Amino acid sequence: MSRRDGRHSPWQRGVWPLALALLFGLSLSHVSGSAQALAPAWQAHRTDRPLYIFLAGVEGAGHEVIRELLEPCVDREVDDGSLHLDGGPDPRATYGKLFGTSLELALRDERLLGTGRGAPAVILDAHSAYPLPTREREPARRVDLETLLELHERGVVDVRVVALWRDPLACAAHAITHTGLRDPLLQARVIEESLLYLSKQLEAFPTPLLTVIDYDRWVREPQRYADTFRSLLRTSRYCGAGRSRLNVTAALARHQLMQGRVRSWAAIGGQQCKLPASMCAQLPHVLADFFDKRRFLWEGFGPHAESLRG
Repeated sequence: MSRRDGRHSPWQRGVWPLALALLFGLSLSHVSGSAQALAPAWQAHRTDRPLYIFLAGVEGAGHEVIRELLEPCVDREVDDGSLHLDGGPDPRATYGKLFGTSLELALRDERLLGTGRGAPAVILDAHSAYPLPTREREPARRVDLETLLELHERGVVDVRVVALWRDPLACAAHAITHTGLRDPLLQARVIEESLLYLSKQLEAFPTPLLTVIDYDRWVREPQRYADTFRSLLRTSRYCGAGRSRLNVTAALARHQLMQGRVRSWAAIGGQQCKLPASMCAQLPHVLADFFDKRRFLWEGFGPHAESLRG
């Protein structure tokens, strides 16, 4: 049985209670019966380990805006997504970390782990788009959610993944603006591969540790997600226990600012576009058709993102 489906093997149901009774000298009458299973590691509520909020999404999905929203509620931040990379100093040989122990060492080196004053610390990791925004934008430079889950199951951090869904066409315009890439179809392929990878990881990720935000819907109706964020931040000493310091106004202002910087499709399809002229003149239609035909590849977002279902 999977470690993530919430069920328990006979070993968990019967042997562990007996072993605990022998270890601590308790009588069997004080041990839960075999029908009472021990909670799986990802359901255990540990109040002394930091809450680690990881924003997962392709480049352009809204990381900077949601970071602005959550920033008043956190104690520490992962400021550089390259913390998730291994492979040595040569940028051509780097890739996402494969093991939780390697990520833990990197977090400790940055002094990000440890408890807060009087409450568990809240750590925000909001700079790790798929792929990581290094100069080359190689799809292999991405965070492996398995490394985060490993840290959660070992009790190092209390992980919550916030997956950001956004229309891939909007993500493409944002990414092309920032990368200056002259081949929009290459950027579309990077987004395609990143969405496929992230979608498959989300399908296997424990549901209690996952929140999916439809970014475009949040921009239109931020109040729709108010309870979602309150639940996510319930252990925050700034925003828990009924307190709300979410910076909605500033986050929406950041969205407008960033949208104003995104190049128009007419500009993207101008003289710098290296595709055939007929395609450059119809870029939004060409890319929309490209993404629409591949929607089935990222269905892992589907049960949660209303705009993807519709």
